[in-house]
Amino acid sequence: MSESIAARLAVELEAALTRAYDAITPDEWEEMAVLRDRAGDAAYSKPGGIFDRVTRDTVKALDLHFEGRFPSPLDQTRETPGPDGGRVRWYEGVLLDAEGRRVAKLSLGYHHRHDRFEVPRPPEVMVAPINL
Repeated sequence: MSESIAARLAVELEAALTRAYDAITPDEWEEMAVLRDRAGDAAYSKPGGIFDRVTRDTVKALDLHFEGRFPSPLDQTRETPGPDGGRVRWYEGVLLDAEGRRVAKLSLGYHHRHDRFEVPRPPEVMVAPINL
């Protein structure tokens, strides 16, 4: 059962995050780039906030909720090399069903760069079922 929940979450979350990414206008991306020039990497919190909200809304719509805080604090994340010299910041969370059972582990990878403002794609979604 948790396999089907995980698969459904992966499909629906990828679709929702892609829609949110595509809905950000070129002018909004430019505003974020200007903010990056002034505030540094903190500018990534704007698209991150959009993606975090979409993630929480999608999880809630599937009658699931996070165990603890999502997204986790920055010091509880990890950053890995990404394609083309970019980086991927990974946020993880455990999902519970309506009865409070652990059903899946969600990992979201936020692709970005440190040498310039760039979010080249929607967050990467990985969902692993937790067998009950």
